[in-house]
Amino acid sequence: MFADRATQETVIAQNAPVVLHWLLTSAMVGLLSTAVLSIVFLPPCPKSESKIKYVWMFVQWILFPVNMIVFGSIPAIEAQTRLAIGKYLGFNVTKKNR
Repeated sequence: MFADRATQETVIAQNAPVVLHWLLTSAMVGLLSTAVLSIVFLPPCPKSESKIKYVWMFVQWILFPVNMIVFGSIPAIEAQTRLAIGKYLGFNVTKKNR
């Protein structure tokens, strides 16, 4: 869609949807199975506590991929913003004493 015709006809571009489908499906199955197992292996809830805590823990597992995407993209957004406004990161070279 965004690549030129020659790139779209390469083997990698043709096989990318199948490979990415497999990778993302296996990642989602792994995430869901980890969430279910973590809740199943928890000790029984004390009588004084509400069952809502189990629901809240499952919601946290559902929000985990969203958090990873948001917090994982913050450094990239910051780097692209610095590049766009021309405020480059620099470093100071210090003399080493031996």
